[in-house]
Amino acid sequence: MNATTSEAALARLRSTIRSGASQSGWLEAAEALETTLGTLESNDPGKEGNVRSRVEEASGLSWGIVTRYVSVLRRIRSVAAAHGVPLAALASRGFNASEAAVRLYARSPEQGIEALLGRQAAATTLGSIRRKLAAAPVDAAGPVGASRQLIKAARGYEIELAERALASRSHDLFPRDCSLRRRPGLLYFRRVGYEACSPDGRILAGIDVLVVDALLNRDALDGALAQSVLLSTFFPTFHLVFSSGSDIAVVRRAADALEIMDVLSVGIVRVTDTGDLDVLRSPSGGPVPDRTRQYDLIRQRFAVGRSSPTEL
Repeated sequence: MNATTSEAALARLRSTIRSGASQSGWLEAAEALETTLGTLESNDPGKEGNVRSRVEEASGLSWGIVTRYVSVLRRIRSVAAAHGVPLAALASRGFNASEAAVRLYARSPEQGIEALLGRQAAATTLGSIRRKLAAAPVDAAGPVGASRQLIKAARGYEIELAERALASRSHDLFPRDCSLRRRPGLLYFRRVGYEACSPDGRILAGIDVLVVDALLNRDALDGALAQSVLLSTFFPTFHLVFSSGSDIAVVRRAADALEIMDVLSVGIVRVTDTGDLDVLRSPSGGPVPDRTRQYDLIRQRFAVGRSSPTEL
């Protein structure tokens, strides 16, 4: 564990909180919490309880408040990306009002973005937002359906960040002369994936991008992992690339599952908040069974959308 890095992150968090970044300036506190959590989780793997207690002690906030701050920050960041506006423009109000506005956005994007932007100050008080939230219709599919707009925006933002990281840092995974291209969507498999190719066009590895966050349904891993493991047998090696917002505990759960299943050809990578690729597990063997000669066949038979891969 890098104690110096962790202690420095905790010290910055204490300073930020004590400077008055709370209800009136919650965005700064939320960003400091998110950064500190990421640092401690990377340097203290497998010890979530230790991370939790240290963050609570440094911030003076309960774990429930910590997770609410970070969750709302990530939701507003996704909305900002979807609408092309600065994050600060949507998070300028108090935390309770911002949290209520995000919930309103999930039901009514038009009213939610208005509340987040703080238009018509009298109409965007906490009380008025809560009244609009109470009156907003809930999607017939329930809470998950009601959040469809927000989930779509958040997922798109996370995938975009992962794609940028892969484009700029692919040499962390593959030889520098490799190129990455978006593979065609494939029936029965995940639609967001890539192929790493040698200069002569040979496919050297496959990539699936996974977005697994509390906002986007943490249990999505349960349905995604088996698909990715099956697809990995059609590539010499394979990488699961988790987006920056993915819960580190879920990433570790995926790594544990691969160990239990003795899947050697699949590596695990997490996109960091700074756009780097953090390699948590490297491939250490070939696929079993080896179906690499059949990849062209399934790409032809199961292709959806684009008929040929697209350069990243």
